[in-house]
Amino acid sequence: MPGDYRERLFGFLRSRAAGQPGELLVEDPAPRPSTAPGAGDDLAERFRAELCAVGGEAVNLGAVEDPAAELGNWVKGLGLESAVMDSDPAWELLSLPVRELLDSAGLAVDSVGSSVTPQELAAYDLGVTLADAAIAETGTIVQCARPFRPRSISLVPRCHLVLVPGDRLLGGLEDFFEGIDEGASWAAGDADFDSYFTWITGPSRTADIEKTLTIGVHGPERTGAFVLGEGVSDD
Repeated sequence: MPGDYRERLFGFLRSRAAGQPGELLVEDPAPRPSTAPGAGDDLAERFRAELCAVGGEAVNLGAVEDPAAELGNWVKGLGLESAVMDSDPAWELLSLPVRELLDSAGLAVDSVGSSVTPQELAAYDLGVTLADAAIAETGTIVQCARPFRPRSISLVPRCHLVLVPGDRLLGGLEDFFEGIDEGASWAAGDADFDSYFTWITGPSRTADIEKTLTIGVHGPERTGAFVLGEGVSDD
């Protein structure tokens, strides 16, 4: 991550750590940088633009006439054969019939729990999840520890499809940590919610091999994020 963003992350964590006056970790709030979206900004459009800028594919379904057709056509265009979904109970709260759309696109779809292994997930072409949060400033998808989601479902299949509920779309990094700290509705869940975070900003990429940029080496080669025009609460 860029140096300035890294310093923001560490600075925010330092500001929330318990410390005594004179110690390293003391309360030291800093103003938000000008790069963070402000009040009144279109978070869905900012998220879409930032994710597409790093090679991801993003669509604001709230701004299209037929969201189901838009998502279904994208899935069909992948030319894949199998998909795996986590067992998030929030799938049932969405008006968009995601599993049915995957079926209609010709994919064999399975639902799995957290006990499935990475080796088993590697047999699927497409991993499908709901984002726990999405950060508009950087086009970043956040997946957190959940009892119904295997950690590798967004990492091992060669493509990743993620749906972003409108009420989980956040402006910047600080909004994410403040939401967890203050018990935002999207942060509700099991006690281990914050035992790990997976931050996903576009498809996997590396230039380790002869300084040649290669996509899909350490994770999915395609990442598609669809912002929903609705929210979802799993309180």
